[in-house]
Amino acid sequence: MLGRKAGVAAQLCHIFPNLFVLHCSNHRLELAVCDVLKEVGGMNHFNFFLDQLYSLYHASPKNQRELTESALSVGQRFLVIGRVLSVRWVASSERTVKAVWDSYQPLQIHFKAAAADTTRDSRERAKYKGLHDILTSVSFVANRGVMYDALSELSDLSRMLQRRDMTLDQAKRLLDRQIRVFESMVSTPGPQTQTAVEAEKKKVFRNVQLHENPRVPKINPGQFFRSLAENVRCRMTPTTSSHVSTTSPENKDSLFLKDIQVLQSDTWPTNGNIQYGDAEVRRLCERLKIEERESVSGFREYKDINASKTPAALEPLLKAVHTIAVSTSECERAFSSMNDILTDKRNSLDIKRLSNLMFVKCNGPPLGQFDAQI
Repeated sequence: MLGRKAGVAAQLCHIFPNLFVLHCSNHRLELAVCDVLKEVGGMNHFNFFLDQLYSLYHASPKNQRELTESALSVGQRFLVIGRVLSVRWVASSERTVKAVWDSYQPLQIHFKAAAADTTRDSRERAKYKGLHDILTSVSFVANRGVMYDALSELSDLSRMLQRRDMTLDQAKRLLDRQIRVFESMVSTPGPQTQTAVEAEKKKVFRNVQLHENPRVPKINPGQFFRSLAENVRCRMTPTTSSHVSTTSPENKDSLFLKDIQVLQSDTWPTNGNIQYGDAEVRRLCERLKIEERESVSGFREYKDINASKTPAALEPLLKAVHTIAVSTSECERAFSSMNDILTDKRNSLDIKRLSNLMFVKCNGPPLGQFDAQI
């Protein structure tokens, strides 16, 4: 789709030279997380263990019932365990790690009981014993604390980037701030990491005794957050293709993004020339087909009043810049809505009716507020 030579975006740019191509920010975030998985040791082992938990409880109502009973025995509520770092948004992974964190004691009770259950065969008992040994290891608790902090930050970032009113300049500020947060977490651990460190010292977590298990590799928090910050910085630069740097001469969109930054008041010099930013505004007007002279005049007025309000002459340019979508999450939700509506039993819906139902579901009010008589 985004190949520099034969991709769909490249071919569209040949037909429409002024087309601005932007890789979805949420997809870029997922790619950055995948890069971290490849670089940091211990990540694959942690991911594989959570996939085992998902397979264990997703496909077996018996195991779900037993885990629910274990949760009730300690006064807790059973939380659904899903996939982690899969094709879903990173917010889904955060919910899974949270479920494992909150259901730690019920999981330990269930694994211990299943490993000693004589009604199960020896192979199944050995599997549960192995899961119990990993779950109660010091390294696993430490890894889970690091992952919980990282996924909490990534989940919030992903949700913010999915907002409908998110603009390019807001997204850049948000990403720059989040990169600084990850760099700070290299030396200053997050709240869940601190909890895991205290549990490691006491060898107790959630009233469960912990032990050392050399077979469970431990994630280095400093290396992990340093890699996360670097990969987010590399991947989240909004260029046409993920592997193309903004400094590449082949990427003309990098200049467009730099021109947009001139419209932000905090980038203006303190005692600058009155013509500061005029060249960038002219390039933006040429690219977006906006009246140039009015926009330049409005931009100068905008600087004179220190961005206290937007001049009418500058509004067309600002509106054009703010209409550039940062994420394709709306499209993803539309596809999910289509799959919910067009089921095997409703496969005879025509395109027009399907489109109307999708529009109501994606843009309409909640069902409790929907008035069908209007």
